[in-house]
Amino acid sequence: MSGGAGGAGGIAAAVGGTGGIGGAGGNAPMLGHGGAGGAGGSDVNGFGGYGGAGGSGGWLQGNGGAGGAGGAGDIAGGLGGNAGNGGWLQGNGGTGGAGGTATGANGIGGFGGHGGKGALLHGNGGTGGTGGDATGANGHGGSGGDAGTAGVFGNGGHGGQGGSAFLGTGGNGGASGNSGIIGDGGNGGDGGAGLTGGRGGDGGNVKLLGGGGAGGTGGAGTGAAGVGGAGGRGGGTGIFAHGGAGGTGGAGAGLGAGGAGGDGGAGGVFGGGGRGGDAGNGAAPANGGRGGDAVFIGNGGDGGNGRGGGNGGSGGFAGPFGHSGAHGLP
Repeated sequence: MSGGAGGAGGIAAAVGGTGGIGGAGGNAPMLGHGGAGGAGGSDVNGFGGYGGAGGSGGWLQGNGGAGGAGGAGDIAGGLGGNAGNGGWLQGNGGTGGAGGTATGANGIGGFGGHGGKGALLHGNGGTGGTGGDATGANGHGGSGGDAGTAGVFGNGGHGGQGGSAFLGTGGNGGASGNSGIIGDGGNGGDGGAGLTGGRGGDGGNVKLLGGGGAGGTGGAGTGAAGVGGAGGRGGGTGIFAHGGAGGTGGAGAGLGAGGAGGDGGAGGVFGGGGRGGDAGNGAAPANGGRGGDAVFIGNGGDGGNGRGGGNGGSGGFAGPFGHSGAHGLP
């Protein structure tokens, strides 16, 4: 039997008020999925309400419920609700709720909710919620929500994408979830677009068996001289796998520079370092990311390529049994 969904929050009655908070989703008792959180209420001249939290999955088997979306607001969008966790034995974490949109000048988009954790034994982490957009002048997109971690057997969730702000600053991508003992780290969320693009989120790390997650791509620059956001760092790995690749920098717009590439993640005892991310295209120099280092048996990761006259990233160091990574091209 699954938990019921939470109710939506009310719209603010007073000018400059706050929209109501969405209701929490119900928990499943033994077998079943958690209920979704309700959406937060909106307010045209104030703050959007928070999204409700998702319910937990049944302890034997069940997925966590999704978090509710944050409500729209003139000053700031509401935060997305955090997702419910998977059950104890088996089940995936839910997806975090999206942050609410900010509609006024200087507004801030709501942050995306966190993804739920995978079940303790076997389950993948949930994806983080998308950050809210900021549509007014000088706005700031909300950051994407961080992803949930996995159980003993499972992959980490992916980070949420940052909100866009075409007349301001894009939100940063959310960090990805770490894997369990056996499983891959999740990928970092992409940064949001803006006059200054948001940074990509970092890839998830691995405890034992599995590859590190890739860093998220930086947000694209907008306007006549928009600057792309930097790519996220690749996740480090455990004993038997490669580090994650660094994220690609966001493209610049007009006369603006692209974002720098993210650094590659470190390799495990028996695995090479991740490749550094390439810089984003643009009219001004941007540097590629550095390759990840190897620890024992494995090669260092290659450096990412520069753009617009920027430097390529240096290659990662090798372990005792391997060779260093190649330097990235300018």
